[in-house]
Amino acid sequence: MRSYEYRDPMEVAERNERRRQRQEAACGNCAHRVSMDWNGQTLNNCAKRRRNYGWRCWDYEEKQ
Repeated sequence: MRSYEYRDPMEVAERNERRRQRQEAACGNCAHRVSMDWNGQTLNNCAKRRRNYGWRCWDYEEKQ
């Protein structure tokens, strides 16, 4: 676990939710987005570049 996850569980949940929302705003509608379910969690990645999901890159293209 990361060090901030030992704090109040509500703060941790809020922080994780804000992070997910930022990632969706940056890459959520990209044509190169790939999603996969793994152990009950949805993992997202970029199929064009090996980049962290949530950081908009130069190859961003909206889905049609």
